[in-house]
Amino acid sequence: MSTRTAAMFVLLYGISAAAIGADATLELGRVELPGGVASTVRAHLRWDGAGRMLLTLSLGEVRAGDRRLQDLRLACEEARWTEAELSCTGGRLGLAGEQPLTVIDGIDIRYRTADGELRIDSRAARVGGGTADIGISGIAGHWRGRVQTRAIDLAALRPLLDRLQMAPEGYADLAGTVDVRCDFEAAAGRLVSAGILVDGRALSFAGRHIADKADLHLESRLARREGTAVVTGSAALRAGAVYIEPGWSTGEYTPGITLEAAAAPVTARWALRHDDQSGTLQIDEFELAQPGVATLALDGGVALAPDTPSPELHLRLNGADMRQLYEQHVKSHCAHVPALCGMEFEGSVDLAATWGGEGITDLDLRFHGVYADDDRQRFRIAALNGDLVLTSGEGAIASALKWASAGWRRLDFGPGSVGMSSSHRALKVTQWSDVEILGGTFKVDRLEIASVGTGSFGVDIEGVLTPIPMQEFSQAMGWPIMNGTLSGVIPGLKYRRGLLALDGDLLVRVFDGSVVVRGLRIEDPFGQSPVLMTDMDVKNIDLEQLTGAFAFGRIEGTLEGEVRGLRLENWQPTAFDGYLQNPADDDRRHRISQKAVDNLSAIGGGIGGALSRGFLSIFKDYSYDRLGLHCRLSNGVCAMKGVAPAENGFYIVTRGGLLPPWIDVKGSGNVLGDGRYGVAWSDILLGFKRINSGQMRLQ
Repeated sequence: MSTRTAAMFVLLYGISAAAIGADATLELGRVELPGGVASTVRAHLRWDGAGRMLLTLSLGEVRAGDRRLQDLRLACEEARWTEAELSCTGGRLGLAGEQPLTVIDGIDIRYRTADGELRIDSRAARVGGGTADIGISGIAGHWRGRVQTRAIDLAALRPLLDRLQMAPEGYADLAGTVDVRCDFEAAAGRLVSAGILVDGRALSFAGRHIADKADLHLESRLARREGTAVVTGSAALRAGAVYIEPGWSTGEYTPGITLEAAAAPVTARWALRHDDQSGTLQIDEFELAQPGVATLALDGGVALAPDTPSPELHLRLNGADMRQLYEQHVKSHCAHVPALCGMEFEGSVDLAATWGGEGITDLDLRFHGVYADDDRQRFRIAALNGDLVLTSGEGAIASALKWASAGWRRLDFGPGSVGMSSSHRALKVTQWSDVEILGGTFKVDRLEIASVGTGSFGVDIEGVLTPIPMQEFSQAMGWPIMNGTLSGVIPGLKYRRGLLALDGDLLVRVFDGSVVVRGLRIEDPFGQSPVLMTDMDVKNIDLEQLTGAFAFGRIEGTLEGEVRGLRLENWQPTAFDGYLQNPADDDRRHRISQKAVDNLSAIGGGIGGALSRGFLSIFKDYSYDRLGLHCRLSNGVCAMKGVAPAENGFYIVTRGGLLPPWIDVKGSGNVLGDGRYGVAWSDILLGFKRINSGQMRLQ
């Protein structure tokens, strides 16, 4: 039943009731209302002796969208009718039940029987500790309305919202006052135009979104024409702070944005268009300005309907203060994303980016005196200046960067610069200044970056590392101090989908020999727990140089070996199968010091210090035949064997050589079978640390 038909029934039934001078109740059933539908509608009419009609209209349930409201009642003690209209003056709209509640008082209602126009007005109605003016009129499904509230207290309004089932779910601690002015026009069940103006003072609430003593001004308008809705507006946060969750998620975490008005207001303005047919949201303008932090601007399109091609979206970030940006918008998320913790920034950046259906297509990133540091040594850079330009176009665009110093993990790099050229969504290095690394240099022959901003993002690099003193490198890596130099050729290093992989072999020359690294892969190299996997071949290492790098004792001879399946988790070994030994045709002299014998015995699970208590303690070094050790690390245990089996153990060093005295060294551990003995990896590491610190020595 339409509102007009219902009113006609009430009028006719009221005339009949008045004629017989009795109370009357009329069942109206279902009635259409502005923006919703009422069911179980009942009208009760009673006439008093003064000729007035008392009307009570009960609505069992009102549905507006997904909301349902029950036991709504309109009571009118000044109801009148004429042939032209049905009217109610000073009515009360409330909720029935065990605890009746008045929602709005002083309502005037006019219904014209000729054309079915309905008007609802209320002046200075008391609501939530403030007042409200309401004016709604409609005819033939075409509605217009206005609402203006003054000094509404959110805490006082909350009980009413709860009874009306309109309170926002999950919100608590509502405080502050608000003035609202809005108007609307609707036809055929949808908004044609609407406007709203909100002034909030000392607003506080806690829920999905949070406000803390926020002074907020917001105004916006909607206009619909020819299937397109246009929304324009602006907002200003003049004091306090707000936390807003835009709605996107990362795994199980939904991040938000914190905006705080400090020395100046945080402002926003927007102009949006929504096409009903395509489901596309067109952003003609959106700007969010937070003074002292950054200004964010957006324009372009967003596909809201599923399976709709994504239009381009353009983003600009101007004058972004890196320190403030991190402190206010990034640091707060590190409890949920630990990789974001422990960083420091200075300087500023400007960013312009275009986002298409496959990710970022164009990028212009400009650095102005940027300094970055990380307390876990994942990265650092000082005085970064210049621009980085990525274009999807065919014509090449040049850009360049320079820096004063940089670092990754425990490695420090000197100053450098790079020139680049971009086209077809790829970057190529056109100029590279050799970067100093611990006294050596890193030369880049080729560096290409492809598919930036997509899941196929990748980096390819080829270069040469000129000799680095091993003393400086081992100190930087936290290793025992070693002599010699480190150098190598990088045949092809690739980064794809979080995996850094070496394409080919990496040759490192050290201690007059070489180490060949094969199949190097690092998972999540820039994350919290990187995982390194590789194989290595060791050839022609001068043992005297190698042992001279440690507080180990001198060993003469040559060392060779291999490591297969080496796995480092967070740069600590967790698995490998490897051996180191003298080659069969070694032509270097085989001599070993007393101190080295004791230290080898301790590492291999034997008993150190034995030589110092016997006849051989009078000698400083000894001849040996073969030296070697094999370890298969798994589950924290090193399954060990040496160059030959021994009773209850294995030989790490066998006696022999040209001149006496001769010596052999045994190792032992828990019997594992297959000639192997188990030693806890933690004990081996402790032994190395004690050797390097000089704690293991002959007494």
